[in-house]
Amino acid sequence: MQFIKSPNTVLGIDFSDLSLKATEVRKKRGVNSITALNSAQIPEGIVSEGEILKHDRVAKIIKKLIDESPTKFSTRYVVLSLPEPKTFIKVIEITSKDAKKNKVRDIILKELPRHVPIDINEVQLDWQEIGNDHKSRKFLVGTVPKVVVDDYIKVCKLAGLVPVALEIEAQAIARSIIAVNRKSVTSIAKKVNLLKKKQINVIDPSSSKMIVDLGASRTGLIVVDNGLIQFANSLAHISGKSITERISRKKSLSLIEAEKAKLICGSNPKKCKGIILDVIEDAINELIGEIIGALEFYENHFSKSTENMEIVLCGGGANLSGLDVAIKEKLRRNVLIADPLINTSNKLPRNVKNIASYTTAIGLALRNNL
Repeated sequence: MQFIKSPNTVLGIDFSDLSLKATEVRKKRGVNSITALNSAQIPEGIVSEGEILKHDRVAKIIKKLIDESPTKFSTRYVVLSLPEPKTFIKVIEITSKDAKKNKVRDIILKELPRHVPIDINEVQLDWQEIGNDHKSRKFLVGTVPKVVVDDYIKVCKLAGLVPVALEIEAQAIARSIIAVNRKSVTSIAKKVNLLKKKQINVIDPSSSKMIVDLGASRTGLIVVDNGLIQFANSLAHISGKSITERISRKKSLSLIEAEKAKLICGSNPKKCKGIILDVIEDAINELIGEIIGALEFYENHFSKSTENMEIVLCGGGANLSGLDVAIKEKLRRNVLIADPLINTSNKLPRNVKNIASYTTAIGLALRNNL
């Protein structure tokens, strides 16, 4: 949902319960380059399941993140991610006959309450058409409570920023990791001499895929077909934080020690003598169960086969040692680790440690440049 006409260069800010990620992308001579990015931790109790509890504190964190960034941000226009637990995505099908007689918005407003128990007067609504066979038209409809929208706009203004758009997180993630097209990506890579330095993992925009976004506070499952989001689900019980807490509890380690063990050892039995392997395998099996459930839901409700659907891992937890191999072996599907820089020049400021954790912020910053 967009509020004002925004400039080409915008600041993408990704909110979560535990952190903020900000990225700025500039387009020059047809090439998108990341010119600034920074992150900040959010103390517990300030944001909960996407709900901002202390507006002034969040605004101060945002302002400090922008003003004290090692790489300077040049714009105050911002695109924000909406919290996944507070958003709802639904595909609604409308007959072409009805669409001709009535405004699409009026039909959606009438149809939506039949699919989900919401008060249409208390939510912000946005949609995009994802299919038209001349008999019927399909629309991907997204909703978010108006109070959430108001809160996010409020903290941005308190931080001295100008919000130009709010976007469902799944949309930003898909924009960041799915290549615009193979030809353009290869051309850009050659221009910046990257092919010799790094193998680019191109996610084909035409194939169907399930994106598994492994975040610190939750995991998102997003099904994309022909570049269009079909549905998304948020899993609060599977996250980087929850895995660290399990390791800490079961292995009698401090949270700091458990986090280090998770990053170093992962699910590789050859690392750390397999000391945390059982904990990691339990978490992976739980994740796989959710993926299987989402695949079955897609087949049953969208009448489409998932036989050849590949799994794409992204987010800060995507690089957990051995995770992609474990999922591939258990699901017997092609598993890829996404490259959030696939639609940029791949050149980064020096202060970056885990670029995968900036996936959503990069997608937000690319909103006007793809």
